[in-house]
Amino acid sequence: SILKNLFNPYEVAFKEVIQTHLFESLSLEELAALSNLSLSTFKRKFQQIYQETPARYLRQQKLIRASELLTTSELRVKDICYDCGFNDVTSFTKLFTAHFGSSPTKFRSVGLD
Repeated sequence: SILKNLFNPYEVAFKEVIQTHLFESLSLEELAALSNLSLSTFKRKFQQIYQETPARYLRQQKLIRASELLTTSELRVKDICYDCGFNDVTSFTKLFTAHFGSSPTKFRSVGLD
């Protein structure tokens, strides 16, 4: 019973799907299909495992990855945007600015100074 609670193969497989596709531009419907779940079951399972909604968790992880790339690489903001799974630079910039309090370009210049 204790081992079963520590190692749940279904949960491990679910997390593996999420981590594998974290920075891809996939819809929740596509992630649910990759998990072999209906959309509603996927959302419930995601909330249960991550204690967060799928959209909020995925967006936060992508923004964190973008901030890391901005401070550790010389990739263009546009390239970072797409590499992190965002669909367009304008929405990425708005989300980034709302989350970190500065634009990606300003964030990079402050981080590199």
